Amino acid sequence: IALGVTLSGMAKVKINRKPTENIEAYDQYLQGKQEWLKFKTTRDTIYLERLRQHAAKAIHLDPNFAEPYFSLAITYAAGADLNTWKGDSIEKYLDKGLKLYPESGEGISLKSQFLFFIKHDTTAAVEMAKRGIENDIYDRSLLMWVGFLYHYWFQDGREVIGLQYYLKAYYTFHDDEDSWTTWCIGIFFSHMGDFHRAESFYKESLKRFPDEIDVLEYLATVYLWEGDFKKLEQLIPEFERLHNKNLLNDYTHLRWSATLNLYSGKYIEGLKDCE
Repeated sequence: IALGVTLSGMAKVKINRKPTENIEAYDQYLQGKQEWLKFKTTRDTIYLERLRQHAAKAIHLDPNFAEPYFSLAITYAAGADLNTWKGDSIEKYLDKGLKLYPESGEGISLKSQFLFFIKHDTTAAVEMAKRGIENDIYDRSLLMWVGFLYHYWFQDGREVIGLQYYLKAYYTFHDDEDSWTTWCIGIFFSHMGDFHRAESFYKESLKRFPDEIDVLEYLATVYLWEGDFKKLEQLIPEFERLHNKNLLNDYTHLRWSATLNLYSGKYIEGLKDCE
């Protein structure tokens, strides 16, 4: 290998693998991925339905193309009503995709998440994720998921290991198509009480994806915790902008306006917002 780099068995499989010979199927899959990015930004379920349609078309064109099965699993997981959770459908598509492509970092990560969130089998989820990361330490989805597990689940000093995985993903895949990594790092620093670093990573996420509602709310919360009402006031127009784009519910922008007014002593204005 050039430059003396040694690749794991899984990494070699990924480099040499061609997902599908069907160009149209691959195009449908890529179009679906764009719809997923739109959903993550807007939380509008119409994009989940479009993702489902593109994934289904890709599978119809090439039933042995693994990645669209993972996309279908995502549509069921992300759009499910918790009262009618379609766990069987999620697992069916994950298992089908992993049968076709057992080395898939995305598939391993999603199946581990399924075990953790739906089956409530933490041990199996952690073991599956760790096996995946041991075989390929440069898979972003696995790095982020293992980081999440350590960050949120192990509250015994090992949560700092989660930051190490987050940072590995951040420095390995520092591109303009990802805001999830920077957001998670921001959340970690918020939990640690390091609001200055948290602010930096939240702002980096918003610079890449200015319509990320959740990140904007986390940044506003940091300013609230710090008592920096001047910076919080500067975010209110952003909440109003997202409201005007129909990306917020009817009350989110008013809730933050009321919070700012009440905490900064403008009680009359705050009460009007609450009305």
